[in-house]
Amino acid sequence: IMQDEGVLVAMQSDSADLVQRLYMEAAKLVQYGMTEDEAMATITLSAAKLIGVDRWPGSLAPGKQADFAIFSAHPLAPYTRVERTYIDGMLVYDRATQPVPDAGATDRRRQLLFPAENLKRMQQQP
Repeated sequence: IMQDEGVLVAMQSDSADLVQRLYMEAAKLVQYGMTEDEAMATITLSAAKLIGVDRWPGSLAPGKQADFAIFSAHPLAPYTRVERTYIDGMLVYDRATQPVPDAGATDRRRQLLFPAENLKRMQQQP
């Protein structure tokens, strides 16, 4: 609705978990009428425009600074996975060489990120 009225739409997240999956949130926008390009722009170019830095990041073009990810399929496909991530032109993640985290890794990471939440949870348990 906002885009139809001419508002520049961008998504962001303060969540350590959601920020890793913004592309999945952008995919939902396609279900509500945005084109795939418009949906991708909400997490790339539009976001850069809103904070006034679009002359550097936000899209892949000569002369721009771009951090980017390579996906196993279209970024908006439901089962796509990030295969590689580049930041400042350097490979920082490669699924082929990174160990797959065990099932408890997310819980341990959450404990490190949100110790007060975990303390509260432990106090509530009998």
